[in-house]
Amino acid sequence: MNEQRTGRGTGKRRLLAWALPVAWMGLIFLLSSQPDLSPITPFHFQGMDKIAHAVAYGIFAILVRRAALPSPRATLIGWLVPLLYGMTDEFHQSFVPGRDMSIWDLLADAVGALLALAVVTCIRRGRGEDRPA
Repeated sequence: MNEQRTGRGTGKRRLLAWALPVAWMGLIFLLSSQPDLSPITPFHFQGMDKIAHAVAYGIFAILVRRAALPSPRATLIGWLVPLLYGMTDEFHQSFVPGRDMSIWDLLADAVGALLALAVVTCIRRGRGEDRPA
């Protein structure tokens, strides 16, 4: 039987599965530690930061969900871990000069994660890979 189907992947494989989400967390932390992101942002428009939050946390949610497989709660874990990390990240930003804590940024994080997971779930169900819970 396939290791992924039985949920008995090797310890090394499980560790590697979580390496990408942890690396993504490090990137988010690094970017959140910068007082000003405008020098590395190619374009600026109203609400762009919320879109950036949503995309970053959407990617994070997909990585966490994938790492949490084959748990039947992988999608829930894929949403909760980014949400909790987003809370800590917003708190962290309150200590960075030029940055502040924002409930709107946290909302963008949560919505981005939720939308990304919804898209992945729809795609997988369309392929017959996921059954509704």
